[in-house]
Amino acid sequence: MSQATERPIANKNDLHNRTPTGRDNRTVMSQRDDVQVDVLNALYWDLAVPPHRLRVAVENGWVTMSGRVERPYQRECAEFDARRVPGVVGVNNQIQLAPARAE
Repeated sequence: MSQATERPIANKNDLHNRTPTGRDNRTVMSQRDDVQVDVLNALYWDLAVPPHRLRVAVENGWVTMSGRVERPYQRECAEFDARRVPGVVGVNNQIQLAPARAE
């Protein structure tokens, strides 16, 4: 006896979630979101970096960080933390230094 194999029938929503390469957009979105969450988590746990002052965006593995910090080492630590996250291809560090305050 031969057994018929069942194939799932693609619905309209499945077709709209595909990229030209045939990959599922939902998978790409979740990978991007995962990388962003992992970078934000790394920044949160680094006590040298004020995470509430930084913004993180991820596009195709490239992380763009922006915001303002008080010290140059905070900017460098944030970039180092982002580069260590799996899935990060590169970092565009647009973090600015706040003007020095008179003490």
